[in-house]
Amino acid sequence: MSPSPVVRMLAASEWSQPGSAVEALLGLRPKLLQQAIANGVRTALLSSQGWLVQWHEGPAEAITTQRDAMQAEFGLASPRLLHGSHGPGLLAEPVQLASLQMSDPNGDMIRRLQYLQRQHEQGWDAEPVDVWKSLCAPCQLPGAWRPGLVGRREVVALVSDDNDAVELLRSVAIEFGARVAYQRYAGSDLQRRDVGAAYMDIEAGASMATRVQALSPRALGTGIDLLGLGQIDRFVLLVNPQSAQHSSLLADVARMVGRLATRPWIHLMCPCPASRAWAAQELRAACGVAVLPVDAPCTGYPAMQALHDVLVA
Repeated sequence: MSPSPVVRMLAASEWSQPGSAVEALLGLRPKLLQQAIANGVRTALLSSQGWLVQWHEGPAEAITTQRDAMQAEFGLASPRLLHGSHGPGLLAEPVQLASLQMSDPNGDMIRRLQYLQRQHEQGWDAEPVDVWKSLCAPCQLPGAWRPGLVGRREVVALVSDDNDAVELLRSVAIEFGARVAYQRYAGSDLQRRDVGAAYMDIEAGASMATRVQALSPRALGTGIDLLGLGQIDRFVLLVNPQSAQHSSLLADVARMVGRLATRPWIHLMCPCPASRAWAAQELRAACGVAVLPVDAPCTGYPAMQALHDVLVA
């Protein structure tokens, strides 16, 4: 039996936040959770480049009240309606928060919002998640400010237990001359703070692009959608030999693979033959996917070269 349709609304407003936008949103999280229990509205908020994007799902009157309360609470200005529809609720948690920091050319955020607003006014038949992804994880290739990517896109998720994935992404971005965008994500669990992520886009031919997304294991759950990842074609796992058998990384990845519509390949990067063989066996047994061992450390120039080879293969 399918869930009853709800009202789904996305809007964006200018937000002049004097301090940390992420801290302001985290401070609002307990209040939003209480409201979700009281009025049934589920909410996702995105802070990006002086704008706050609101995605609400629930009863129509409660959504309007919640949107207006957000406008007053944060002193938001210049509201733009980006999406409004009836349909199945898509937000997995009562409250989810995200932020995006990127070195966008001046005006790109405005152009994205104007494009989305115009498409909505003209009756563009888009799902809320399509509108959200256009803003929370826009393409960084030159001239690609419109929603989506031109041509076909492959998504490679670079995952580690610690900050190695983000550090390696930054190093490889220099090799490709790519820009890095930084994201934060938090769910409804008040005992957990936000987690970090980063991504870059590189060209892989005339009609092919590759997104490389660095993630922590904690972001492999419901945070995937709110970070703009609808698919993952390949994983690159950075496995530390010292903590391989005491880490939840493999179990987290196995659960994520089980939720994906198509089975990705897994590149397993680890310098220790024994740990590499053990981890590969665990993943094959848990996921039933192709695991390709990579004899390389998780940091430094050899790791950069190994990741470069994986991306251009």
